Amino acid sequence: MAAKDFDFTTQSTKDIEDKQAIVAIDNDADIELIVKTLKADGIRVLGKGKNGDHAMEMARKHKMGTFFLDYDISELGSNAVLEKLKIKCPNIKVVVISKQLNKEQVNDAKKRGVVGFLAKPLKDDAIKKILTKL
Repeated sequence: MAAKDFDFTTQSTKDIEDKQAIVAIDNDADIELIVKTLKADGIRVLGKGKNGDHAMEMARKHKMGTFFLDYDISELGSNAVLEKLKIKCPNIKVVVISKQLNKEQVNDAKKRGVVGFLAKPLKDDAIKKILTKL
């Protein structure tokens, strides 16, 4: 959000955080769908990545907003990303995206600070629903 778009009298820092997101998914079609849905909802996409290392680079740079993370992301891996986010970027809200998660994986992700889950294949209405909950 540019300074000219920010009304200092009515918007808080929390409002700005809620209007920003990072997307880390290894599939171009899923990235495009999430970005399109976020932008339609007035959420600015700060960065897009296709692997865990790039995801962490974006998180360290921005340190706020909602982070859409593919559970099966390559390189660093989602568990390592979640651990690092919890320590280095505690203000980021993480939504995990996966084809299938078992109960143990869901519980583990929640312990690592995940606030929401999206199932693949992604659907526009599911993304909107999770945004409403956040």
